[in-house]
Amino acid sequence: MAELVPVREEQLPACAPAEVDANRPYRDAHQAESTRAKYAADRRFFSAWCRERSHSSLPAHPGTVAIYLTAPADQGCAPSTVGRVLAAIGRHHRFADLVAPHGG
Repeated sequence: MAELVPVREEQLPACAPAEVDANRPYRDAHQAESTRAKYAADRRFFSAWCRERSHSSLPAHPGTVAIYLTAPADQGCAPSTVGRVLAAIGRHHRFADLVAPHGG
């Protein structure tokens, strides 16, 4: 079996936006619609929270994300929910060709 080799981003070929968009159905197919909906809601809530405080949500500063995540944690949300919110923020950054603020 072939071994997967890590590739740095600068080693990847440049892709036209239309090519990237054409990939969207395949990219999204690995997640259930309900998961995508939760990610979208998480992103909207984070963006609104940032706007209310004059913070940038894209790109977001790691400190901003950390402060934002204290609210659901303090409200007793399950660690998996906090993790999903963090994943949604990271996913939104990666889809915008930005580095996730938490490096993930």
